[in-house]
Amino acid sequence: MKFKKLSKKLSITALAIFALGTGSAYAGYNIVAGPQGNGTAYTPAGWKVTPAGVTKPAGFYPANAVLSPDGKAVLVPNVIRNANNKQAVNVLDAKDGSVIQEFELNPDDSSVRQGTSPGLIFSHDGKNVYLATANKDSVLVFDWDASARKLKLNRTLNLPRGTYAADVAISPDDKTLYVTGQYKNNINAIDVASGNTAQASVGSYPYGVALSADGHTAYVTNQAENTISILSVNGLTLTPQKKITVGTHPNSMLLDAKRNQLYVSNGDNDTVSVVNTLNNEIVHTISLAPYKGAPTGSSPTNMTLSPDGSTLYVTNSGNNDVAVVNVSDKGDGKGDSKGDDKGDYGRIKGLIPTGWYPTGVQVAPDGKLLVTSAKGLGTGSNKGKDPANPQNGPYIESLLQGYMSIIPAPSESQLEKYTEMVQKNNGFDEKGKVKESDDAETIIPRHPGEESPIKHVIYVVKENRTYDQVLGDLGKGNGDPSLTLFGKDVTPNQHKLAEQFVTLDNFYADGEVSQDGWDWATEANSNPYNQLATHQGYAGNGSEYDSSGYLDSQVTAGNADPNRAFLWDAAAAAGKTFRHYGMHSLPSNWFGPNNQVKCQPGQYCAYEPLLNDNTDHNYPWFDMWIPDMKRYEEWNKEFQQYITNNNLPTFQFIDLPRDHTAGGATAKELVADNDMALGKIVDTVSHSKYWKDTAIFVVEDDAQGGVDHVDGHRTIAQVISPYTQRGIVDSHFYSQVSMLRTMELLVGMKPLTQYDAAAMPMIYSFGNKPNYTAYDTVMPPTVNASVSNPVVKPGESVTVTAKVTNPSNMPLSGATARMVTPDGWTATPSTIKLGTMAPGASTDLSWTVTAPASAQYGRQQLTVQVDYPVYGKSTASSKANVTVSVPDANMIPQSQMKATATSEELVGENDAASQAIDGNPSTFWHTKWDKSDVLPQSITLNLGGTYDINKLAYLPRQTGDNGIITGYNIYVSTDGTNFTKVTSGTWSSSHDEKIATFPKVSASYVKLEATAAFNGWASAAEINVFKAGTSSQTAGTAQPTNPSVSTQSAVSEQSVMKPENMVGQPDSVDPQKLNEEIWRAVKGPNVPYPAPKHNFHGPDNDDR
Repeated sequence: MKFKKLSKKLSITALAIFALGTGSAYAGYNIVAGPQGNGTAYTPAGWKVTPAGVTKPAGFYPANAVLSPDGKAVLVPNVIRNANNKQAVNVLDAKDGSVIQEFELNPDDSSVRQGTSPGLIFSHDGKNVYLATANKDSVLVFDWDASARKLKLNRTLNLPRGTYAADVAISPDDKTLYVTGQYKNNINAIDVASGNTAQASVGSYPYGVALSADGHTAYVTNQAENTISILSVNGLTLTPQKKITVGTHPNSMLLDAKRNQLYVSNGDNDTVSVVNTLNNEIVHTISLAPYKGAPTGSSPTNMTLSPDGSTLYVTNSGNNDVAVVNVSDKGDGKGDSKGDDKGDYGRIKGLIPTGWYPTGVQVAPDGKLLVTSAKGLGTGSNKGKDPANPQNGPYIESLLQGYMSIIPAPSESQLEKYTEMVQKNNGFDEKGKVKESDDAETIIPRHPGEESPIKHVIYVVKENRTYDQVLGDLGKGNGDPSLTLFGKDVTPNQHKLAEQFVTLDNFYADGEVSQDGWDWATEANSNPYNQLATHQGYAGNGSEYDSSGYLDSQVTAGNADPNRAFLWDAAAAAGKTFRHYGMHSLPSNWFGPNNQVKCQPGQYCAYEPLLNDNTDHNYPWFDMWIPDMKRYEEWNKEFQQYITNNNLPTFQFIDLPRDHTAGGATAKELVADNDMALGKIVDTVSHSKYWKDTAIFVVEDDAQGGVDHVDGHRTIAQVISPYTQRGIVDSHFYSQVSMLRTMELLVGMKPLTQYDAAAMPMIYSFGNKPNYTAYDTVMPPTVNASVSNPVVKPGESVTVTAKVTNPSNMPLSGATARMVTPDGWTATPSTIKLGTMAPGASTDLSWTVTAPASAQYGRQQLTVQVDYPVYGKSTASSKANVTVSVPDANMIPQSQMKATATSEELVGENDAASQAIDGNPSTFWHTKWDKSDVLPQSITLNLGGTYDINKLAYLPRQTGDNGIITGYNIYVSTDGTNFTKVTSGTWSSSHDEKIATFPKVSASYVKLEATAAFNGWASAAEINVFKAGTSSQTAGTAQPTNPSVSTQSAVSEQSVMKPENMVGQPDSVDPQKLNEEIWRAVKGPNVPYPAPKHNFHGPDNDDR
């Protein structure tokens, strides 16, 4: 087999921009995703964004652009919430794009049913504006002041709950609205005056609605099909007539009343169908494919006509352009190849570059084009601005600043230049040719179907992490260690894999979050339905979760043929074998009589029949309570059978989800389990006979779970095979679609969409000389520790003992152990060398730890840290903590107290009031989980005597957030019946101990009343009361509580009480971000969930 060589004049780490292939300039090395600082950008897929004209901010994810009747204003509904946590309709000046008004809506107030969607329309008399509200199930009626160009909310027209109002049309007499109900599969008629409604059934997932010129025929696009439904309408009378077939997954429509034509935008086969409204037949199909034979990906959405109706403008959302189409029934004078001018109908005259993901287009009275782009110029870095807290950066959705481009009507020559620009931006000048370089020394084939030494591909998808979160501390590559949450100590295997194979430090997730990220990772596309639902669901007013196989529908299948949308579909069509482990698996109780697939109780199945037939039904779905090591064990059972039977399939698709976090354990424990499982998969394969011809690809579904100093889309990825075992840093611009393109080429498959067709395959990661050295899993030594006495007075000593165990099947050499103490404390000995530990061996260690004479009151943490080698000179650490307390002489002993509460959870688990005075910070009092006892609730301490007191210390629960008290009253009593309030106030929602002080008062009982607390519960880990007197503690400063005097065993390092360790709080950089998959898992796929800007760890979550 002959491979092309890598030129000696180029090195992997060179910083340069170079040309690849025959036509496109490809940005390698120092080009990164996001805004480039000059009004241009690169998408995560590597496509250049060069918007024409002048761009002005248009809110966040503008979903449409609607021109006012006088042409002086453009109304832009924003899907993503603004800085005030509100959705908005922006009113922009049609001449210069300046903001005239930002009309804010409140999606969180269920009583007003406000929200946005692309569905916005003016009344024919120009006096009103109507806006569909998506899952708010209503239409908002605005008054329109044409002179001031401003909106004023008039009233709300309600629809039945569960409708999901997607689009709206209005009758010629302005008396009746017609609204698509996307989740009810219906069309709704609303009498504007009375609010009365009527419904009729249409197809699956209806989206767009349009009326004929006389207002008596309604057309509805069925976005999960390839049809439009046609109905006769007259006020509230709706009479279904028939369906007609159009392109795949139609969305928007545009009526040309003068020509009796209806244009239908088909989002997944890149066409516009033209319907003759006189006979309701298809008369033309306009192709928007960027080149002959191009796969899916243009994603046409909105349309408008030139004033004379001869030119159709179409937003190609997937191509970041507006297509300029001749629709003149007289031709445009250019003629076709045979000189027939009328045959020129539907010719693409040119393409105009826009911002990322154009969603709306209008023609202003002065002839300029007005184009909204939902994602503008991308996100860039989301690193926090505060140097002291760089991990406190913005959530990726909040960075999707949209724009409106104001583009002068281009001349013919300018349009040619624009068209050439679009082609180069997207790599269309290559016409799907594999991007290559004569300098690449690689096994990656240059053409689909060519031979490669790789016969088996294992594709592993994990969850949500940025590059800096995990590999920022790697020590090589472009990392920022200040942003690393899950570094070497938590992810030693991912660090070793990056060191031993290839470090990919310029790799991107193509979507923003899991909902679109999973589609990008498995079908190289996120179609118009998925895009809108994603951003509406994560940062708008809610939607159903439509990804990861959660819907028994093909509405998100982003391909002209929905049956071949996903990589496994294409593999089967190409004659390849595959096995599926969890990616689209769901529990058996998600399947009912209406589902084609039948799932046996206790098994995990997929809605897609082909995928289900090739699924391991014992492999768990997305469930954080199930360890990824259990998933590894299930996968390995089948892998060993494949070895025995010599029948390993071409593809294995593996979901390893636990690095998502939120449920089952602390975040670090979850990520560590995920890391171990990945290491074991690689270890198992590399020690098998299949290692020589297998490649393992590992990627996150998205990068939403944290911050990154390069771009919010940058993520971790690994390519693992004998041909990538090179120890290099590959900084070329890659993304998920690059990975898909690489897998496809290795096994002889064609690309799925335009995105993987145009993507740079990972030719610099794969060499042409194999290194068959096997990979050995890094299994961190386990550490358990205890302390002789958890109470230590100033100047006294305690003994800390630890047991260190090597759980690996390999000897552990070069490890050392040391005691980490607070400042001023001493430990003897300092460092202990562990020598060589045999597999399974343990060793016992001890230190004498002395508190300084100046030790202050409070809890102090002592840490046993074992440093061990990972790869080469790289080391990681395993830790165990013990807590000791320096007592305060004024603290009333908890041992003599008794506690009662107005509410206790005693059914789901023992969260009794007594646990707030047991000296154990890991237990806590909690009000009833079912919330039958609403706030305020209180806990009362019988002090066991009468004291003069002036202070109370409250320690919140140390795992999770629910019940952390943020508003309080404190009462005292001498008889337990008559109470007097002594103070009230607020506390932060952190896990630090809180102090409340008050004037000295005599008391036998103290009551802490929670007036406000996280998620409506109340909880407390420890409560202490202090006698009035002199204390070394500073009043008002949070200080630790005193544990019990019994010997206390340490917990693992992962339970250190830091934000990133909290159960149910996976994203410490944005604690308000919703755990969307957990909500879906608990509530089902169709239940709208709270907006991401609001903390939510629900009653059914682990975080109680």
